Amino acid sequence: MKDRMLNPYQGLTFKCLDSTKIVQFDKPKVNVQPKVLTVGTTVEVKYGKLYFPGVITKNCGFNEYDVLYDENNKKEVGVKRERIVVIWHEVSERAKRKTQHSTAKHSV
Repeated sequence: MKDRMLNPYQGLTFKCLDSTKIVQFDKPKVNVQPKVLTVGTTVEVKYGKLYFPGVITKNCGFNEYDVLYDENNKKEVGVKRERIVVIWHEVSERAKRKTQHSTAKHSV
């Protein structure tokens, strides 16, 4: 390596490595948080340093949402958007059922 300079995104070749088993890692994808959340979105809500999983049940307007928590099945109204982080995966069937069950209780 004496008197050699590496440019960014260039690598070294090592003869001790099997070139057929080289793994290339992709750059991590950055998930941009949406500005407006929809009913059924799986989220985590921040309390201090802790995050609690839940599902959006209603958009109250003014950047506030109702959240149904997974662990204790309790609902919190008027959660500020800055406390909510979207979980990036498909909304689970369980979360959909909880949202439907919750809205059915309140509509009676």
